[in-house]
Amino acid sequence: MVSARLPLEHGASRLYPQQVSEASKAAQRERATKLIKELKIQTVDARQVKQWLDDDTHTVYLCDVRTDEEYAQHELPSLVQHTPGGQLIQATDQYLGVRKAKVVLCDTDGIRAPAVASWLKQLGWNVYLLTDPFVLTGLPEAPRFVPALEHTKELSADALSGFLHEHPQAILLDARSSTAYRAVCLRQAAWTIRPTLAAQIHEKVGLPVLERQGQGQAGRPILDRQGQGQGQGQGQGQGQGQGDGRGQKHRRADRPVLLMGSNIGKLKLLAQDLERMGCTAVYVCVVVAEALKASGLPLAEDNEILRAEACIDYLFFVHDRHDGNKEAARKYLEWETNLVSQIDDQERNTFSIGF
Repeated sequence: MVSARLPLEHGASRLYPQQVSEASKAAQRERATKLIKELKIQTVDARQVKQWLDDDTHTVYLCDVRTDEEYAQHELPSLVQHTPGGQLIQATDQYLGVRKAKVVLCDTDGIRAPAVASWLKQLGWNVYLLTDPFVLTGLPEAPRFVPALEHTKELSADALSGFLHEHPQAILLDARSSTAYRAVCLRQAAWTIRPTLAAQIHEKVGLPVLERQGQGQAGRPILDRQGQGQGQGQGQGQGQGQGDGRGQKHRRADRPVLLMGSNIGKLKLLAQDLERMGCTAVYVCVVVAEALKASGLPLAEDNEILRAEACIDYLFFVHDRHDGNKEAARKYLEWETNLVSQIDDQERNTFSIGF
């Protein structure tokens, strides 16, 4: 389409028909059955799945590949995650985090799950089809990781102005996507992402990066509350933060750090990192553009606040191709076709494309 210079279609809202004739379903189910046999996809019942979960020797993913509406209509155990079929194939890493895990798919028509399973099996996944999803009861709740935070408080968006008035020396970090940050942000806020967080705190507060395993106690805060390095000489510890024009009070571990973002769960994970670095006054606040604009605080609404090359969470050529940027589209195709050359023979052998 790039070379043909055909116009791109935007804003399409076409959907598959909500009702499918029984005759059509029968024909599709026959094709799905043929696919199962050709690829030797195994089926499993609820009893076997429960045994796997009780055994605890394998990671098991339970996936419902139906539509949002269908998933919402039927109450399945929380361990059954909603994974729209096409997305599970295209963005597998967003749903399946453990390679060689047992992946159990389900639907209610015997058509969609086999189609999705056929692709996952060719991609090397250990995939099964659940024959009786609504018999799958009495399962434990899906585990959720909740960071144990001792020095972190939640802040509402409408309290931002008052907080910054009371804490003018607070460090402001914006953990939203780089595109959201560039669209509008607090003028004094720096954009952050987990790979850069430690370096930013080191620069602003003077907290060294955590010691690695083998060099000291892993995860131990290596500054005390006064910002003095643990295990350092007295003169060296006191010298940190002096003579640099910023003053010791700006280098203390209890200097407030305000983390803003779009998801409280992700903010708490970053807060956990900050506490492990030694920060003792961390605040997390979920914000959206409208809340920032309503805060009355000085804003920046200019892409130049963050250089494009610093937006490490965003591939511009991947997204710009949708706007008719032919050069971006060419770069995307070149990048995608070159992915195959970046894997070795061992990785290639995990795939079984073609049957």
